[in-house]
Amino acid sequence: MLVFSRLDALMAAARPRAACVLALDGPAPLAKLLTQRRRRRRAGRKEGEGRPDRKGARAAPPPGEPPLSSLALTPGSPFMAFVEAALEYYVCARLGAGRWPGLQLELSGAGVPGEGEVKLLARLAAGHWAGPAASAGTHCLVGGDSDLLLMAAACRADGPVFVMVDDPRPARRSGSGRGGGDRYPPPTPPRLFSVAALDAALGRALGGAPPARLAAARRDLALLAVAACGNDYLPPLTGLTLPAAWRAYLRAAAAENPPPPLVAVADDGAVTIDAYALAGLLEAVTGGDPAAAAAAAAAAAAGSDDDDDDFRPPADPPSYAGGLAWLLAAYVTGRCVDYRFVYDGRGPHAADLARALRQGPPSIAPPHPARPPLPPAVCAAALLPPGEPGRDAAPRALRGLWSEGSPVADLYAGCAVCDSLSTRAAGAQRAMLVALETARAAAKEAGAPAVAAPRTPKVEAARAAVRAAAMARRAHVRTVHPYEPFPLARLEAAVAAALAEEAGPDAPLDAALLSPFGHASRYWRPGGRLPPGPPCPLPAPPAARLPPLDPSRPPVARERLLEVGVGGAPAAAPAAPGGRPKPPLPRAKKVRPPAARRARPAAPAAPAAMRAGARGRPPGL
Repeated sequence: MLVFSRLDALMAAARPRAACVLALDGPAPLAKLLTQRRRRRRAGRKEGEGRPDRKGARAAPPPGEPPLSSLALTPGSPFMAFVEAALEYYVCARLGAGRWPGLQLELSGAGVPGEGEVKLLARLAAGHWAGPAASAGTHCLVGGDSDLLLMAAACRADGPVFVMVDDPRPARRSGSGRGGGDRYPPPTPPRLFSVAALDAALGRALGGAPPARLAAARRDLALLAVAACGNDYLPPLTGLTLPAAWRAYLRAAAAENPPPPLVAVADDGAVTIDAYALAGLLEAVTGGDPAAAAAAAAAAAAGSDDDDDDFRPPADPPSYAGGLAWLLAAYVTGRCVDYRFVYDGRGPHAADLARALRQGPPSIAPPHPARPPLPPAVCAAALLPPGEPGRDAAPRALRGLWSEGSPVADLYAGCAVCDSLSTRAAGAQRAMLVALETARAAAKEAGAPAVAAPRTPKVEAARAAVRAAAMARRAHVRTVHPYEPFPLARLEAAVAAALAEEAGPDAPLDAALLSPFGHASRYWRPGGRLPPGPPCPLPAPPAARLPPLDPSRPPVARERLLEVGVGGAPAAAPAAPGGRPKPPLPRAKKVRPPAARRARPAAPAAPAAMRAGARGRPPGL
């Protein structure tokens, strides 16, 4: 399987020596779930129509290969249960064959709450709170999400931390070589980001600073990157750019009486934001002009090209400030205390946020106490879109929610006008791309200088059609589909009723039927410094072409783990196999420092490095 081959390549690149965590995305906080829901609705429309190729035609799936919907990659879906079982087979097959001696692997499946990146931070933080002696070593976070850069900058971990950004996209287009090219072209080589290199850049920018000050500057940089660029949890502030915010931060740090760090971390791990220090920085950037802030916010709301803005209520600066504290607390500690927090408004202007901070308390803490995550079944029902693509990806017990008589039928109701306007906008976008390619080819034939966006009458007409289609869709959405809070309580009740009906009226709800949450497991091959443990039953092959595991090989041990990162205080580290004292829960991939040196991580300027990561493209290191 291609996934197994890719994992083998990443393991060879990272070369873990003590522990490795394979973490799948589980139920995310509600703040991200609503963002994902809007994306899934767009993905559902595209998959219902088929994928367009470069010419605008709809491409059919390859013969003999059923298409895999991206909607299947949803916590709580049957396919994610298959992925978790396949990964257990992979782990047991590799350990049973004698690979990675002395290595412990943890598998945290899609039933364990939290995103995969936050689960890795939870393992790092568990080692930190247990003390430096328990977590000394080199850590490497591997993933395709550029938010890992911000998380690594903000998290508390002892020992060097690297981020290996693994981009699964091919390094070149399929079919570009002779004879049609590779069917599965090689992926882009991973790139390495070093927290130590970031500290070196920050030390130069701050004129030399002790390690504690550098750690505070990293957290402040992560806060400014989120506020200026936004992410899946919070929209960006208007009137603020990361370069301007970072210049103001450096000027304040160089003053005779510098302000305190923006983000403070107490000894018990509590995270707060200094409201007055953040307000002073925002005022230095914007000048604190309320009239300019109002004009900029109105212009941004009127001219936004983001469809998501059509579904958002007006900005709420105090709630936005609480969201910043909530998000930084998750980054620093590796645990999400409140899974039900959501900020669904537009991003406020930086001057409005500064004024709200001046009028509020001196420090900002996460706004709500611990609230539990959504069960995987509820997460799947909330994320999957209307129509057949969403219903087919859902567990069988929940597919009745998509029917007309369902108590949540309105969540899955389509809109013919929205579909028509979306199709019109997609067609206009494809026509503009074709016009651009034609104009570039004509300019190249004429020997004219290359221009990224040539201005010809056809290109300008195509651009006007794109703008008109987008404006028509936004006008329809604002008129017919105004913002309404997501009916989470009603959806939870409908899912519970659907599961109870599936279990039967005369039988209690079967706990095995879409059980609320899963458990992470640790695997190792006994021998050497690793003692015997409870044997893991041999997993079945996930595909017919894969061989069954050999029962004559030494058994692989498996142990259920305590959960960390789900509210409350950090969980205690589990005992080592066989009861021996051992460092806490397996950390993210530990790598040899020589391997990191061979990757030659550079030390880019701090704001440029973080800006590239926050905008979805990792810096070239």
